[in-house]
Amino acid sequence: VIPSTAQLTGTVRTYSKDVQIKVKARIEELVRHTVEGFGASYEMSYQEGYPVLHNHEESELRVLAAARSFLSSEMISYPAERVLCGEDFAYYT
Repeated sequence: VIPSTAQLTGTVRTYSKDVQIKVKARIEELVRHTVEGFGASYEMSYQEGYPVLHNHEESELRVLAAARSFLSSEMISYPAERVLCGEDFAYYT
């Protein structure tokens, strides 16, 4: 049984805007070629979410100094591992 419609959903998270742009273009290219290979058509809706968050180094170092003033070194992980998460605070950077 082959369905008459399909829907693909997901999220894309990257460390840079340039990569976000490339990923979006690549997804569209893959969908287009796959669909054309089966003689079908598609509509693509790509909604961009939160922008990439980059901490300001000066602020980061201030927080680190404050943390070191009352926490033991075992309790501080710096530099922290980068993570791919949605963060609305990126709108303020």
